[in-house]
Amino acid sequence: MIDFVNDWSEKTELAPARFAAWLGIQRSQLTRWRERYGKINEHNGKLPRDHWILDAERQAILDFFDRNPLEGYRRLTYILLDQNIVAVSPATVFRVLSAAGRLDRWHPYLPMSCETRLPRSLENRASP
Repeated sequence: MIDFVNDWSEKTELAPARFAAWLGIQRSQLTRWRERYGKINEHNGKLPRDHWILDAERQAILDFFDRNPLEGYRRLTYILLDQNIVAVSPATVFRVLSAAGRLDRWHPYLPMSCETRLPRSLENRASP
């Protein structure tokens, strides 16, 4: 639209505001369009922030949780920090595990025994 108005304004030597009025466009709108001309549209999209975790960090949290499924998310956070795997807050670990469906109450991802309700890796230790 800006190119159209500018081209015809140069050809006819009329003010761009007059073309805008003929097209039913407010002068203020034409001014806003000129200010934005050539810029990319940023329609409230998510811009990457410095404090967002990377996909590799997210995957490291999930992999570590898969190796240590009996640890709670808070304890898991400090183990990850102590072992220099990922430095994130407990809330971030909770969000990552929750989004991946790993914090379900009944832990469907653990292989469970119906009789003892313990993970199969602990069945031998639980026998009397």
